[in-house]
Parts: sequence; structure tokens; C-alpha cells
Amino acid sequence: NCLGTQCPHHEECFYYRARRRVRRAQILVVNHALFFSDLALRRVGASILPDYQVAVLDEAHMLESVAGDHLGVRVTSGQVEYQLNKLYNEVRNKGLLVHHKCAEGQRAVMECRLASDDFFGRLEEWRQTAGPKNGRVNAASVVENPLSPHLVHLARLVKSFAGKLSQESDRLDLTSAHDRLTALAEGVEQWRTQALDDLVYWTDVRHNRRSKSNMALHAAPIDVGPALRAELFERVGTVVLTSATLAVGKQTSFDFFRS
Repeated sequence: NCLGTQCPHHEECFYYRARRRVRRAQILVVNHALFFSDLALRRVGASILPDYQVAVLDEAHMLESVAGDHLGVRVTSGQVEYQLNKLYNEVRNKGLLVHHKCAEGQRAVMECRLASDDFFGRLEEWRQTAGPKNGRVNAASVVENPLSPHLVHLARLVKSFAGKLSQESDRLDLTSAHDRLTALAEGVEQWRTQALDDLVYWTDVRHNRRSKSNMALHAAPIDVGPALRAELFERVGTVVLTSATLAVGKQTSFDFFRS
């Protein structure tokens, strides 16, 4: 719910002071995850990092793996639950929609929870009865998707309600929730229908300390080369890759990595 330049504390805000330092810096040191998160955002016209003319990527043998994680799709049942709880946690009777006394929104959150349990439950049943043991999903639409329509409905309701609030920070809270719910809905449906070409799709399930399961939907590029070529190597003037293990084979050739 950051107000940005409209905030009276904008000039002394530690976050924006750090951002200004970043933009004035001549050298930035970031990890692979942040670098490729920024690269993924640049594909849709946004960014975290300032523009740069030179990139030096250490441990470059990890590029394919990290780029695949960030240039694909990943949605988890835990992410859905987290966003719904921020709006309305019915066990604790807390959340943004409780604070703003939006009963219609609270009912929509409960409907989303039921739809989420239904969707991920169907997917888990498919995994157990028909899916490959390695978690691969080789066909589109292996289950129905009751979740995305409910998330979209909730997102629109939240955005509409936000317009009725007087405080800008309150409106931003709900507008941000709208954006995150919409992104989750799109991610689930893209994954289910395998709408993105040249990606491999799979699922996995992890359990927390309380044995509660968290199912993840994954989609990653089969070949990250074209994306890296278009988004990194052709856009940045100089890219230096360093690693002790880039060359492979008897001739210690770079051909495989170059491809």
C-alpha cells in the first residue's frame, strides 16, 4: 500500500533512499534470483533493477536452471491460501475485508476457498490415479478449473469496493489484492490448459511440519536459449559468463552451453 511520491515521508523513506542509491550506482551486485526476476518483469514492460549496459554472471552453469524457474509459471495452493487469508481469515475473523466491513467480499473469499479445495483436490486425485509417478502433466485440461472464475470474481469485487474507500492507502491495499488474485487466476488457467508453447508442465506436493500439503503447479521452458537470447544477449551490450564448468566433453567445448 505504498503511496510512492504522494507519501509525506517519501524523501526520507529508507526504501526509496535505497532505490535512489541503486539508480546512482555504477556497479550492482545481485543474486541470480533477483536478476532473473527482473528479466521476467522486463518481458511485460516492468523492472526492479535500473537499466544496465554490462552484465557479469558468475556461476553461469546455473543459468539454465534459474532462468527456467523465473521464465515459466509457478502457482501453489499455499499462495492462493495466503492471498485469501489476507483478505479474510474466517478462523480468526481478521483481514482487509473484515476491517472494511465488506460482507459480500468475505462470502466471495469463502467461495474461493471451496473452489481452491475442489481444484487442488481433483488434481491430487488425478495424480494418484492417472498421473505419471514423476509428476509430469503431458496433456492439457486433465481436471476442470472451478478456481480461476471465483478468483476473478473476487478480484473484480475487491477492486470495485476499493473505489468506495476514502483513504488512498486503503484503496491501494485492495487494488494490489486485485492484481495478485488476477495473476493467480491467469497462472492456474495457463497451466491447466498448457496455453504456453514449448514448456514442460508438472506438479509436486510438499508437506509442512503439520503435515499440511502444498501443491505446486510448474511450467518451465524446455529450452531457455531463445528467451535468454531475446531478453538478455540481444538487449545488453556486453554479457560475461564465468564458471569453472561451462565447457563439457572430451574437447572441453563450449558448444553445448553456447547453444
